[in-house]
Amino acid sequence: MAVSQEAIFHKMEECMIRAKNSDTALEMREHLRALQALCDVLLENQTQVMEPPRTKEAKISSPVFSPAAGQGTSLGSKKLETDDGANGDSIFDF
Repeated sequence: MAVSQEAIFHKMEECMIRAKNSDTALEMREHLRALQALCDVLLENQTQVMEPPRTKEAKISSPVFSPAAGQGTSLGSKKLETDDGANGDSIFDF
């Protein structure tokens, strides 16, 4: 539900009158804070009207790994031979 600028200006005038007629500094401060909030609403509305709609940012994808030239694409094509006689079939063979 949109609130018209005229309604906001009317509330601002009421806050200004109440701030002027305040008995204490605390009351005046409360009315001035309300006035500030109403100003912020108007200013935000104005910047939304003036700014073009934002487009979604390009999605950054993670880099894709490609093997270097000369390297095979499959690690399981050849068994690994180690010094201690392990054949390389286990994931625990280091």
